[in-house]
Amino acid sequence: MLHEIEELIRIGKYREAAESIKQVENSSQVMLLKIHLYHELGDFNLQSVFSDKLISNGIHDIKILIKAYYWKAWSEFRKGNHNSAMEICELALGKLLENGSNNGNSLNVEKSHIFNALGSTYLEMGKTDKAYEYLKSALTLRESLDDNYYYLISLNNIGLYHISQGELQIALELFNKALNLYELSDNRYLPALSRVLSNMGEIYRLRREYEKSLEFHTRSFLIRKNLDNNYDIAMSRHYLGIIEFKINNLKVSKSHFIQSNKLWKQIGNDLWYSLSLLNFGRLLVKQKKNVNNVVKELNKLSRKNENPIILMRAKMLQALFLRQSSRMKHRAEAQELLLQIITLRLSDYELIHDALINYIEILFQELKMSEDDLILEEAVEKLNKLFDLTRENNLHGDFIDVLLLKSKLCEVDFDVGKATSYLDQAQILMFEKGLIGYEKYLEFARKALEKNKKKISNMIESEMTIATRLEMLDIPEFIKTISNGSQL
Repeated sequence: MLHEIEELIRIGKYREAAESIKQVENSSQVMLLKIHLYHELGDFNLQSVFSDKLISNGIHDIKILIKAYYWKAWSEFRKGNHNSAMEICELALGKLLENGSNNGNSLNVEKSHIFNALGSTYLEMGKTDKAYEYLKSALTLRESLDDNYYYLISLNNIGLYHISQGELQIALELFNKALNLYELSDNRYLPALSRVLSNMGEIYRLRREYEKSLEFHTRSFLIRKNLDNNYDIAMSRHYLGIIEFKINNLKVSKSHFIQSNKLWKQIGNDLWYSLSLLNFGRLLVKQKKNVNNVVKELNKLSRKNENPIILMRAKMLQALFLRQSSRMKHRAEAQELLLQIITLRLSDYELIHDALINYIEILFQELKMSEDDLILEEAVEKLNKLFDLTRENNLHGDFIDVLLLKSKLCEVDFDVGKATSYLDQAQILMFEKGLIGYEKYLEFARKALEKNKKKISNMIESEMTIATRLEMLDIPEFIKTISNGSQL
């Protein structure tokens, strides 16, 4: 009976599982099933309560104890408490080592669970080397076990690692392998399938193939809506909001972000809630609406958590709002806020990347009104910083953007040869990494350069100010188009 209930949870038939649990006598095994069910339903507080209760019961069965630790760690992970999740996993690992010599390979299932939880936590924290070590160990163990469900999950998670390394094609192959495994499992494991589809949607988003990304994220979302898992629904809503924003469907995007915000707040994951708020705020800025209430909510979250990333997200949104002002004072305030984000060494790549892009855009706005060479020097210095950041983090798509921007900047110095060289580098990288969606951005940059060649020839022969050069070459508008990554 317990095996049948476990299978109902795995395939997403949560109501049937809940009814079946009521019919069996309470035991440690039944408590584990309840914990798993609460996890899949996204009720991480109840999951945590039952895990604590099971752990405090003084269980002698090491397998049940390790599974209780595993689910407790996952509840902390889902709430964004990564350090707490790590501590619980390390404690479980210690228990496994204590008992391993007496149990041979009989604890391989439990080991794979803890390795998977550790790897996922390290990955979320940006510690990718450690993440790979544990995720690979979990995958190896699960490959030897006769359990397609957990092997499918491990394929998905190792795919996430490869996304973090910019190895999108390898990740896509792993996700396709997971899809094949899903089909071999009689299409049973819908919750696991929804995660694979969502991650495939993310690959296409990173490749700027927005229509394909929307297709996969929508397929995932429809499964999740039927399964009623708040965490996964919140994740789907968030990414659908981003994609709809990129293709300029602002009304649909706004609806997704509003629902995403509600769910993350309800779940209690403040890191994801703050990210969703920031992206919602970006949409309001684009609509030229006030973001004060969103900034207040972000500041409230940062005081509650004392997390610098959440505080900097609040500053980022303030900067985005201020920089659209026509008043020089407000743009200066935006610059100061962006500089705070850039100089603070955070683990949030996206935040630093966006701060640099916006800072560079403001500098070019200033150059249109000033002849100060120091402003141009600072813009070049920040662009070089962005160059290093994108290259070091293996974000090949963002690196292509930087190459296009560096190419454009060469036009200011009348260096058409160097501008062409940067575009050629971008094209090589695009083909190497299969970033098909970037082709139209590269074509846009090449056409702009070709169009400006004659202008550049005329500029060389005349003494023209930097501001005039920027305007004639459409550089501020070009930077805005490329850096936003919106659909062309």
